[in-house]
Amino acid sequence: MVEKKISRRESAFSMRSVKSSLYIVCRVLIMLGYTLGLAKCALTPTGRISYLGLLVDSHLHAFLIPENKKEKFAVIQESLLSRKAIFIFPGDASQSRWAAVGHIGSREFTFGDFWEEELLLMNINVKEM
Repeated sequence: MVEKKISRRESAFSMRSVKSSLYIVCRVLIMLGYTLGLAKCALTPTGRISYLGLLVDSHLHAFLIPENKKEKFAVIQESLLSRKAIFIFPGDASQSRWAAVGHIGSREFTFGDFWEEELLLMNINVKEM
């Protein structure tokens, strides 16, 4: 039997082959006990599919960020960059923990934490840098 190169195969033959293969894969998975959510299955060949909020492109071998997500990120970025952020550290640091007050616009936030282990034995002046 002479096998044609993939690029020279008839598209109708290739499409029938893909659909037959898909049917076999689905049957085997079902026989193995898997439940297929057909609403979420891509039953036609595609080069780009959405997965976990990203686009997976098999031609580019890449995960792409959808345009709507880029637009939403740009809006959030502009919102954050347009605010004036002033953080005040009122010297509230001790040997074991630190605290600070942050101001974003008219809102005030208080936050703090314990020093990481590698900083615990260091001088307080080093910790506050």
